[in-house]
This record gives sequence, C-alpha cells and structure tokens, in this order.
Amino acid sequence: MTATAFPSSLRAPSSRRTLIVGTLVYLIAVLGAVVFVPDAKILQLATALAYALAILGLNLVSGYAGQISLGHSAFFGIGAYTSTILVTDHGLSIIATLPVGALIGFVVGIVAGLPALRLKGHYLGLVTLSFAVVFPLLITRFGSLTGGVNGKLLHSAWVIPDGVPDFITQTSINFVVVAAVTGIGILICRNFAKYGPARTLTAIRDNETAAATSGINLSRQKTIAFAVSAAFAAVGGSMFVLVTGVVAPETFGVFLGIQLLTGLLIGGSGTLIGPLIGGLVLAFLPTYTADLIGGSGANMIYGALLVALMFLMPTGIAGGAAALYSRITKRRRPIPADHDSARPGIAPATVPTESRGGAHV
Repeated sequence: MTATAFPSSLRAPSSRRTLIVGTLVYLIAVLGAVVFVPDAKILQLATALAYALAILGLNLVSGYAGQISLGHSAFFGIGAYTSTILVTDHGLSIIATLPVGALIGFVVGIVAGLPALRLKGHYLGLVTLSFAVVFPLLITRFGSLTGGVNGKLLHSAWVIPDGVPDFITQTSINFVVVAAVTGIGILICRNFAKYGPARTLTAIRDNETAAATSGINLSRQKTIAFAVSAAFAAVGGSMFVLVTGVVAPETFGVFLGIQLLTGLLIGGSGTLIGPLIGGLVLAFLPTYTADLIGGSGANMIYGALLVALMFLMPTGIAGGAAALYSRITKRRRPIPADHDSARPGIAPATVPTESRGGAHV
C-alpha cells in the first residue's frame, strides 16, 4: 500500500483545472449537506472530516515515508484537550486554539519522531503504540487541568442572529468550520505531495541507503515528517472536540490509534482522497452495522467488513477505484492502425512465418 501504486492524479492533482473542479465539487458537497442533510447526519459528516484530518497527517508518515504509527491517537488527543482547556478555561475562540494545538503537536511530534531515526516497520509501530497507552494515563494524572476520568466539556457556541434559515444551526456551523479546516489541510498536503517533500519521503521509504547517497538528510526528513504529521492530527483533534463537545481520556487510547491506521489503509495510503474515504468509513460504518445487527454482533460485522475490504481492495478503496478506472479506459481506448497500412497506396507488409517443417507460409 504505497504511494507508487496509484496514479499521480490521485496522489496530487497537477493541473489547475483539476484543482478548481475538485474545490468546486467539495464546496457544493458541503453546502448541499448543510441545506439538505439533517443535523444527525451532519454530525457524522463533521466527525468523518475530523478523522480525515488526522488520517491526512498519518498519511505523511505511513503513506509516504512508509513508517507504521499506532500512536496518532495521542496527538489527536493533544489537540482536543488543548482546544478544550483554552476555550473553556480561558475563553479563547476555537479557531484561535488551532495554531496552539498544532504547535504543541509539532513539538511533541519531534520528540516522538526520534525513534523513527533508528527504527522502522513493526518495531516503530510498537514504540508509537506506547504513546497511545501513556496518553490517557497522563490525562487522568493531571485531572485538575483535564477533568480526569470524568472528562471535560467544551463551552463554545456560535452567535446565530434572528431571521436566518432553519438549516443554519450550531451543528451546521460546526460542520462548515470543520469542512473549511479540512479543505485547507487537503490543499497543504496536495502541495506537499506535488512540490517535493513527499517525493523525498518516498525515496527514503524505498531505499534509505540510496536516499542518503543522494544527499538526503534522513534524520531531519523523518523527524520533520513525524512532527508535521502530529500537527495535522492535533488540528483534527481540535475539530473533533468542536463536533462532540466533550473530551474523555478513554476516547484517545489504543483503539483510536488502530482505527486511524485502519482508516488510512482502507481509504488508500499515499493518496489525497484516501483519508477522506477512511474518515467516512470510520464515522459511518459502525452506525450501519449497529443498525443492521445490534449488540456484540455489530462489532463482528464491522470487523468482517473491514477484513473483506482489505482483501478485495488491498490498495484501499482509492486504489481499487483507480484500478477499475484504468481498466475501463484501456478497454475504451481504440487500437491504433498500422502505420504502413494507414498510408494510401501502400499495401501492408506480409511477414513470413516458419512452420515446424521449415517451409514458409
């Protein structure tokens, strides 16, 4: 599940026309959801976009750099708790807390990325798993600041003037804010993938020795990738708490870290659209399985569907869609006529073939 398995059009739209069309489609989808989708579904969509932001960050480490991280739930929680504390205890706007959460996530990501300098693969995955284990314990330890095991509420509300349409609610405004921040994150990752840094990480992933020989500073690139990835996850956590309105330590544990990595693999690592698909899967699939079969059976169906997706589409949904599109275009592509036969007055050349007995036919 590497970035090289996908067409460049899926990894980073190169033309301005593609960018404009994609932006318009995204805006129309957001506005259409605000007007026509009920608040309950809008809440799920906003949650999916918050997950997508975190998965976008994880994509930098796992999709491009080829490293496994199971600890991004901790960075997700850092952003969520930073925004909650600053908004609830200090009266800041949720938007003003985003740079603070991103900066804290970036700094912690530098420290957390140090193991990536010497470890890779499942060894790095085990180390990052410890971040997801320790983070809820730290939140509980500093309960006077974080609310401890009881969690902490986000006291934030938008001022809605009188006379506005009924579809403009607190939930729909939160959704628009999350969609705007996620859209900006996608544009940043697009430029990241298009203008060089992602190619550097891909070179490191494919062959560290060759990358170092080419003059790439492996330590700096790996650390920066982990730090930027953590900053994205922290912003995703801030958007998550804006949607849910509450944080609790158990929300940001090991299970969420595994979920984020699963969402990346299902959506399609190394692509821009993969994190969006992964976020939608994480937000909607558990609800649909719960509606289909309640109780513990819902978890079994959920797990079975995830396994089926991984087997049927090993490169993720984005990769499967790209492969299907490639097959369709190849079938529709006309076979070019022979150059000589296409020229008037020249008969096509006959190539002699030799039979088993050596006679020419």
